[in-house]
Amino acid sequence: IIYPLRLDPYNPLSSNTCQEILDHLDSLHMTALVERSGGLHNDPDWNWDDALSPGEMQRVCFLRILFHQPHFAFLDESTSALSLDVEDFLYKACQNCRITLVSVGHRESLKQYHNSLITLDGMGGWKKEGLSTSA
Repeated sequence: IIYPLRLDPYNPLSSNTCQEILDHLDSLHMTALVERSGGLHNDPDWNWDDALSPGEMQRVCFLRILFHQPHFAFLDESTSALSLDVEDFLYKACQNCRITLVSVGHRESLKQYHNSLITLDGMGGWKKEGLSTSA
């Protein structure tokens, strides 16, 4: 979740930072990841790609966004393995943090979280249209 930051034994994560991470994990019912990995301060010796489902990987990516709170986040099919209610929770959490999201996706449900839609025609052309947001 803290990637690209690294754990530093001489400068451990503060208890506030640990609690923030645990709160984010809890909000998505992912606290079992802490147990599976041996704790927040442990660097597991297994590959996350082999241990997590596609939906879990997508939620971890959103947790990184919520932890770092960048001004912009570029998302490519970031909710394709998630239920619509989890998608809604994550997009609204990013909106509440005032993170500008640029999404690539096929789900119609994504439109409600954006102000504009850019459609590529596959031949180098594109079209931009305004969207009315209701989320």
